[in-house]
Amino acid sequence: MADEVVGGWIGEQSEDFNYAMCIVSSAFAGLGIGFFGCVLSKADQIRLLNGDQHTTLSKRLHSAGAIGSTIFGITSLVGLFFGPVSLVVVVRAGSTLPANALFSQLFRLRPLTRNDV
Repeated sequence: MADEVVGGWIGEQSEDFNYAMCIVSSAFAGLGIGFFGCVLSKADQIRLLNGDQHTTLSKRLHSAGAIGSTIFGITSLVGLFFGPVSLVVVVRAGSTLPANALFSQLFRLRPLTRNDV
């Protein structure tokens, strides 16, 4: 009994824990990718409204969007540590699409259409 290890390494947790972590990390990555994708779209919208010239704000939004998208894209690899590729892809896509619809409304990028629902 004294030699029993409590916990263990991350990969040695129960299968339920691994699937939960796979789903949570993939969903988090999808939300971040959706958000920063809309940040990039907003930067492009500002640039187009300014005669195809970047403003200071659009440059900053573009930089933040590119960096954030890259970070959350890499973050989606965390889910692969815990679960299968198919689960990561389905969860990330399933969270990215609603996030895009939500954040495009918040940033007033386009109206919500019937196909978005």
